Amino acid sequence: MPCFAVGVYGVEKRTFAAPDEAAKTQLRRENAKKMYGSAAERILAMETLVDMRFEQEYAKKRPPLWPNIPLKF
Repeated sequence: MPCFAVGVYGVEKRTFAAPDEAAKTQLRRENAKKMYGSAAERILAMETLVDMRFEQEYAKKRPPLWPNIPLKF
């Protein structure tokens, strides 16, 4: 696996097919309902807020994924 294919979110898989976001969202809500019960919506909202803040900071600072010094093995 080439190193440029690995990012912050894991291995990137490129495809021409459109992602099914509605199915992902529904599955995420169902799993949260099983794990958290009546507090699922509140916890999902908190998770979304943390994800959004991470995205903002990552977009602002653009940290390198690999060290900027050469590694000697």
